[in-house]
This record gives sequence, C-alpha cells and structure tokens, in this order.
Amino acid sequence: MNKLNPRDALKLFSWHAFKRDQPDNDFVELTKLALQYAGGLPLALIVVGSNLRGRDTRFWESELKKYKRIPNKKIYDILKISFDGLDDVEKNIFLDIACFFKGDKREYVTKILDSCGFFAYAGIINLIDKSLITVNEFDRLWMHDLLEDMGKEIVRQESPEEPGKRSRLWFHEDVREVLEKNKGTEQIEGILINIPWRDRMIRLGSEVFAKMERLRILIMLSCSVSFCGGLNYLSNELRVLDWYKCPLEFWPSTFHGEKLIVLKMRGSMIRDLGMGLLSKNLTSIDLSYCEYLTKISDLSSCSNLEELIVDECKSLVEVHDSVGFLDKLSQLRFKQCSSLKNLPRSFKLRSLKVLKLEGCTSLEYFPEIECEMEHLKHLWLESIVIQELPSSITYFTGLKKLGLYRCESLVRFPINIFQLESLREVNIFNSPNLVNFGKEVGQNGQSMPCTQENEISSSMELLTLSPPESNFNLRELILSGSGIVSLPPCIEGFVGLCQLDLRDCKQLEEILQLPPNIEVVDAAGCISLVEVHDSVGFLDKLVELSFEGCSSLKRFLPESNNLFRAYNFSSSLHKLNLSRSCIVSLPPCIERFVGLISLDLSNCEQLEEIPQLPQNIEDVYAGGCKSLVEVHDSVGFLDKLVKLSFEGCSNLKNLPRNFKLKSLELLELQGCTSLEYFPEIECEMEHLKGLWLESTVIRKLPSSFTYLIGLELLELRMCESLMCLPKNIFQLKHLGKVDVSYCPNLVNFGEEVGQNGQSMPFTQENEFSSSTELIQLPPPESNNFFGTSNFSYSLWTLILSGSGIVSLPPCIKGFVGLSHLYLEDCKQLEEILHLPPNIEEVDARRCGLLERFPHVSTESSFGIPDLKRLSKIDLSECNKVDVDVGNHAPDPLLVQECFREKESSTIIYPGSRIPEWFKYCKETTSYTNSIEIEIDHNASIYGHQIVALVLCSVVGRLDEREFIAISINGKLIRHRNYLRPSMDTHCVCLQYIAGNSMMLSRRYKVGNNMRFTFGIRSKKAILKSAGVHLIYRNDNFIDPI
Repeated sequence: MNKLNPRDALKLFSWHAFKRDQPDNDFVELTKLALQYAGGLPLALIVVGSNLRGRDTRFWESELKKYKRIPNKKIYDILKISFDGLDDVEKNIFLDIACFFKGDKREYVTKILDSCGFFAYAGIINLIDKSLITVNEFDRLWMHDLLEDMGKEIVRQESPEEPGKRSRLWFHEDVREVLEKNKGTEQIEGILINIPWRDRMIRLGSEVFAKMERLRILIMLSCSVSFCGGLNYLSNELRVLDWYKCPLEFWPSTFHGEKLIVLKMRGSMIRDLGMGLLSKNLTSIDLSYCEYLTKISDLSSCSNLEELIVDECKSLVEVHDSVGFLDKLSQLRFKQCSSLKNLPRSFKLRSLKVLKLEGCTSLEYFPEIECEMEHLKHLWLESIVIQELPSSITYFTGLKKLGLYRCESLVRFPINIFQLESLREVNIFNSPNLVNFGKEVGQNGQSMPCTQENEISSSMELLTLSPPESNFNLRELILSGSGIVSLPPCIEGFVGLCQLDLRDCKQLEEILQLPPNIEVVDAAGCISLVEVHDSVGFLDKLVELSFEGCSSLKRFLPESNNLFRAYNFSSSLHKLNLSRSCIVSLPPCIERFVGLISLDLSNCEQLEEIPQLPQNIEDVYAGGCKSLVEVHDSVGFLDKLVKLSFEGCSNLKNLPRNFKLKSLELLELQGCTSLEYFPEIECEMEHLKGLWLESTVIRKLPSSFTYLIGLELLELRMCESLMCLPKNIFQLKHLGKVDVSYCPNLVNFGEEVGQNGQSMPFTQENEFSSSTELIQLPPPESNNFFGTSNFSYSLWTLILSGSGIVSLPPCIKGFVGLSHLYLEDCKQLEEILHLPPNIEEVDARRCGLLERFPHVSTESSFGIPDLKRLSKIDLSECNKVDVDVGNHAPDPLLVQECFREKESSTIIYPGSRIPEWFKYCKETTSYTNSIEIEIDHNASIYGHQIVALVLCSVVGRLDEREFIAISINGKLIRHRNYLRPSMDTHCVCLQYIAGNSMMLSRRYKVGNNMRFTFGIRSKKAILKSAGVHLIYRNDNFIDPI
C-alpha cells in the first residue's frame, strides 16, 4: 500500500478539505490530526478531506475523535474489499495480527498461529503479496494504521453492542466491561489488556474465564488484577499466556496448558514452574522478576523449548537437571539470580546460542559439557563464585567471547581453553585467587593456540602462561591488574601478538622478553617494575611504549651509546611515555630512535638532564621534573619540534643557548624558578603562539625576541628579577596579551621607540600589570609616536594592576582602541589626567594615593568630556580622590545625548551619602541587606516621558565580590553593578539607566506604581541607604528616545 510523503499528503488533503494546497489558519492543528489518521494513504486523504470540507472546527474535533473508535465508512468499505478476497484461514491470520501481534517478530507469530492450525507461513506471505501487511527491516510484522483499524472494525461488527460476543477484545473499556461484569462467552478467542496507567486495577471473579472455552490468546500487559477467591478456570486452548505481574501462586487444577506455545509470567507470584505446564509445544518461557520463584522443575517434557529466560529472580535456588538436555534450547538466561546455587550438572544443549549467568553470586560450579555446542558465541560469568571451569568447555567450539569478571573464587582455568579456534576475547578481570593458569601444555607437547584478539586480564596471582612454540593468531593480550611477577620466556612465541596490556600489574618486576611483532606495550602503573630488557629497543614494529607511573623504574635502555652502535634501533617507535617513573637520565642512544615523535617525561622527579634527542621528534613534555638541571643544546635545533614543556622544573638552570625551532607552537617555562636566561632566537618562529615564563628569574629578554613573529601570548607574571623588556617587543604584530604583573624590578619598559621614529606596535588585549617600579609609559616625543602604528587602534585592554606608576602619561590618549583600563592596587598612583577617547571601563579601586581624576559631570550620566562610551568607573577605596557628584542634577538633554552611545552607566566612589539632588531616598537605621522604595506617579517608560532612571546605593563592609540586585516591580534589572571587597570604608554606587534601554522598555512593563527593591546577597554586607531619581524629558525635546 503506497503512501505519500508528508508534503504531498498535506497538499492532497488540503485540496479536498479547503480547495487549496494549504489549510486555513484555524484548522492547522486539526489538519495535523487528520493527516496522522490518514497516514499518507491517498484514499484516506481524499475521503476524510471531502467529508470535513466546509465544516466548523467543532465538527472536525468530533469526527476525528470518532475515527479513533469507528473508521470512516467509505474508507472501511473500500479497504474491506481486499479482506473479503481472503480465505477463512488468512482472515484469521490478518485479524490476529491486527488485534494482537502488530510489531512482533515474524517467526514468533508464525509459531503461534501455526499451532492454531492457520498454516501461518504461507498465509503471511499471501497477506504480504496483497499489501495487507509488511515486514520491516527488523523482521517484524507491520500494517498501515487504517488497515489495523479496518481489521478491528470487522471484529467490532461481529457484535457492535455486546463486546463479550466478539472473537477478539483489545479496547480497554470493552475488556473491563466484559471481565469485571463476567460477560465473557465462548466466542472470545483472544484478549489483549493494555489499560491506561491511571486506572489499571481490575477486580475479577474466580469464574471470569469459565465461559471462554475457545480462548487462544491472553495477553495482560498493563493491569493490576485482584481475584475474589482465586482463579478456577483457564482454557486449555491457550497458545499464548502473557500475564505481567500475575497474582497467582499456582495454576487452576484443571489447567494443563497442553497447547501453550508462549508462557510469559514476568513479575508474577509464581513459586514453581512445571506443575501442569509441561507441554511439549512450549517454545518460550519468560519468568523474569518473579521474586518468589524458588526452583525450575522438571522440563523434560518441553522438548521443543527454545527460550528459557529467568532473569532477576532473587529467590531462585535450583534448576532441574532436565534443563541441561533440552536439545532445541537456544537461549538460557539466569542473569542476576543472586541465590542460584545449582545449575544442571551437565549441559547437552546443541542449539544453545546465548548463556547469561552474570550476577549469579551464589553459583559455585559450572556444568560439564557433554556435546559440541557450536552455536554458543558469548558466555558471561560475571561475579559468580565458581572455583573452576571444566576442561570440557572446549566443546564450546564456536565461542568468541568468554567473560569472567570479578570471579573472586576462581582458582583454576582449563589448560586447553585456547584450543577454541573461534575465541576472540577472554577477560578474567579481578579474579584474585586464580593461581593455575594454563601451566600445562596440551597433547603431544603442543601449546594451546590462542586466537585473534584474545584478552587475558586481572588475575591477581596469575604466575605464568603456557609455553607455546609459536602462536600466529593471538593479537591482543590483556593482563591488566594481574599479579604476575614477570613475563615468561614463552611470550616470545606469540609471534602474532600486537598489543600487550600490563597496566596496574603491581607485582610485575621485570620485562625480559617481548614478541617480535609487538606494536603496543602499556605497562602503566606497574609500581614494582625494576628492569626492562634492552632488546625492547630493537623491536622493529613497536609503535607505542608506556611505563607511566612505574615508580621503581630507574633505568631504560643501555646507558652506553657504543654498546649497540652496530645495531639499528627501532625506527617504528612513535610514542614513548616514561612519565612519573624514577629514571635518572635518558640513555644517549635515545637519539637513534629516528621515528620517535612524542616523548613524555612529565614528573620524572629524579631526571637530571635531557640528552640529544631524535631529529624528528615533535612533542617533548618534561613538566614537573624537579631535579632537571640541564637541557642539551641540540634541543634548540629540532626543526620539527612543535611542543616543548618544562613547566615546574624548579632546578632547571640551562636551556639551549640558542633556539632555531621553526615548527614550535608551544613553549612552557612557568615555574622554572632557577632559570636565569632566555635563549637567543636565530630564525623566525612564526608558529609559536604562547610563551609562559611565569615565576622564572630571567633578568631580561633578548632583542632577538622579535623573531617570534607569530606570538600572541607572553606571560611574565611574578618574574621578580626581570629588569627590562626589549625595546622592540611591541613590534610583534600578533601579540595579543603581555602580562608583567608583580615584576618589582622592571624599571625599563620599552622606553625607546623603534626605527624611523615609529612606536612599538601594541596589539589587541595587551596587558601590562603589577610592575611596582614601573614609573611611566613611553612619552610621545613627537606627533608621529602613534602615527602609522597599530598600537593606537589594536590595544583594547590595558592592565597595569599593582604597578608602581605615579600617573598615566598624556600618550594614553593615543590608544584610540582602548576600551578597558585596569589600575587596581597601584599604590603609588597619584593622578589620572588623561584617558583614551573610546574608553568604556576604568577600574582604579584601592589606589590609596589617587587624588586627581577627570571631572565627572552628573549632568550627563557622569560623563567626561569627549568620552561618550565610558560606562563604568570604579574608584572604591580611593579615599583621597575628589569626585563631586552631588552639586549638579542631571540635565535631560545632556543625559539623552549621552545615551545615544550606551544604555547604562555606573560609577563607584568612596562616600556615605546619596547625592542631594535625588528625590526619592531611604536610609536604614540598622544593619540590613535589603531596601524597598515605592513611587506613585503618572509617567510611563513606554511613553518615553522618562529619559532615564538614576539609582543609588550606599554600601559598606564587603568581604567578597558582591552583586547589587535591583528590581522594579519584582523584575530584576541586569547590568554591571558589581562591588569588590571593601572592609573599611563605605562606597556609593551610582547607576544611570536609559529609559528606552533593553533592560527596561523591551523586557519589563512598568506601571504607574513603581516599586524599587535594592538587595545584597551577603548577610554580612551593610546596605546603608538607597535612592531613585527620575529624569523626565525636556518639554522642548521632540525626537523620541
């Protein structure tokens, strides 16, 4: 049955419902419901659209609701033509699928319907050929919703008024009526109960099924059943009994279930399986989550059983031996049956594909295998307490994965396990008592062949592996977390081995041999490892080698470079990790690993020097090597070196004297507190973006520093010995950030200009901070000081925090791109007379000697002449500064002009009084962190009668960064009003907010009564007073804001 795509379906429906290709606006949602019902079927789209054309929305709602119960008659009659052409058997198959089995596996449904005498295999093919059903990509039966509705309508028409006389029941209201009122008849063949979750309780009488002698299918998915006096009868015609949370402990005495195909009793109260349910026709049993089930009885009569699923049955103790001889059983599951002690003593399950036993924490033995079981692919035995696996496990000839996770009682492992040619993975993770692991060899002295990707891991007392002569199939060997002391000589025989995982083998002391074709060896965390044989350097396929965290390893490879001069070291080794080991030095032969790309020596605290390294190396990590003193000069000429890190090497004194590292992108030297000089640069190094020199004792940087033409970040914080920077450092065009904070001896800071009288170009986000003796910036010696340089346009953040500057020089006005200026903690700063023209924020808090600051005019939102973008000034704790903001009330025209460039302005200055021109003020007499001011007026922000709001807060005793929360009529205003800690003095926070700003007019509707709430989060802070001032539009001002 062909369906239209959503777009074409909408067009077809709309043409018949609205006479155009789109629905009317009032019918959009209803059209979606109609399209959902039609499901893309052209016939349904035409019929339903025509039927609804010209009707009002109420009619649409009623009609579409009816379609959910009773299909449209025109559609039904047309679709039924195909159904009428079926024979009686095919009709029954179609109706069963429509009412019960839509979405189920084809094979599952076929078995059930075959048992009903419906010849389902051929019947399903015929229904597919007639487009009445389909099979999806997951082999599940499917049909169009309208065909499903047609089938259900055919059943409903069997007895429209009396559901109990129909052959099949599925609608929850019909089911409830029939069962609770005991209206069932012998006509009923199938019942599906799926009740909405709000009303799932059903109360039934003991004879509820007594009249349903032909009942074949009973599926109770979502209901809670209670019986009055138990259940006395179930039909012996049942093929499917699927009863979730069945309250019965035992079956009715007359119920034998001879014809049952499927028995699903998940979460039921049943205590024993077997009594009366020993039908040879059973193919599937699911008893999962039956918490009272204690045993599985004799199932020998269930010779056709294919699935036995008993997951999460916490009380299950034993399983009858007969289960081990069910020849057609393909799936056997006892997952998380924590009380299960006894499985069948033997397994002879030729068809078994899946065996799940993980979480059976009481299981003490594994059955003997009595026949070849080639279909079993996976075996999981997680957290069981068996002591050994039987040697007959080799009968699992098709086994690919064997999981023995956390089997703490396992003491022996079958010596012939690796005779399984299909085995790919064996994981015996964390089995601490496994002491005998394949010590013996097989017959004729042959070893047990391991196959591709076998994994053997985590046996805490695993001593040896079996000694194969050679093994070509084993690809991966995992012994992580095991208790091995050494790798046995036989390991060399695993010629196919590519990966060896020895992570966290805490007892491993030596690695004397490795397979010839090994590619990856990971011995991280082997804290007892003392010796690695020199032959590891000659493995010509070795790619990665890790001894990370091997805290006892002091030596790696021969110390004499002449010892193996006639031999070729591995050229395939790309990555060597010796981090957190105890090696004292790298051997000179390290330079002969010509393929080495990455060398990690991080936190090797005993390492004293780095010798000559291979020419192709790209990454060298040596951070945290606290004993490192010297780096070989050749390191400065590694042409392919990309990353070089010596972070935290506190004793490093000598870097290479010269750098010619054309590929270097990252250089980390922060924390090298003994480093006294920086190398000369001998070539352009355009790829180096970041250079960290924090806390070094370097006195100066070389003038050749300008060869770092791609440098964006230069970190020089806390370089206490730094005395000067090269005069041409700011010719670096890409330099984005320079941090010289807390460099107390830096007295010469680029005082000279560059060639031809040009200034040193500063670029975006340069930061100069905390040089306690930094007296001044370079003075403008001519009008060309900023002339054609990028300095004045690129710099937008300047940080001089904590420096010793006395005043900002006039040249600061040349920084036309500067928007943020940070001067906090400049204890010697006395005056700020000049500011850049586009400055937006000035932070000069805690400048105790600051006396002079540009005049702040409160007439224009505390604007400073020609600084139209200035929106925040912080002068808190600048107790000598003179900021007179109380004498002049704001001028509406000036404020309005100011707000053409910004939405708000904030100034914070020392003081304890609200300016006198504020109209609405409130002062508290006690400690508080909240003040409320209410204003009754007739102005409207939306009417633009208010040019701006001015808000004022007086705050004292802040012990942390604090946010003043201000709300109008309960709506929070968000803008920059943070205060920094101030323990000793009060400060005034004055804020202007434009009346048409986004934070007001576009977000909040302010009525005639305006309630302002000022609040501080911290209970330790003092909010002394608050004020509100409304700036109204001038009468002669016409243009709207």
